[in-house]
Amino acid sequence: MASIEHLIDDMLHIQRRLGETVLQARADPSHRGAVIDMRRRFADTVLAVSSAIESDAFIHDQPALAAEFRQRFSEIRTKVAIFQAKWPAVLLDSHDPEFDQSAARLRESNREFMDWARGALKH
Repeated sequence: MASIEHLIDDMLHIQRRLGETVLQARADPSHRGAVIDMRRRFADTVLAVSSAIESDAFIHDQPALAAEFRQRFSEIRTKVAIFQAKWPAVLLDSHDPEFDQSAARLRESNREFMDWARGALKH
């Protein structure tokens, strides 16, 4: 299993790639499938992080950190789920400013979590 730090880096990388892929899909709807694939990769990585939280010895040995990690990560998972439910790939070519604002808020929330997690995981 990959380290939790590596998985969080993967989440950040996938998020960046997903943003690029969404821009491509807006210009050319044939890229919608790639958006779905990237969303799936992000979801798979989120599941891997969830498993890693439970098995990481550093987190496990610190109950307060483990609880905060789970709580913050749960918030991120919820925000991602709501965003993806509200903005399915078929709506990406609408150039809706609300999408852009919503995506920016989600990226910022994810970035804040990832920055916090990196700091919390420094041994």
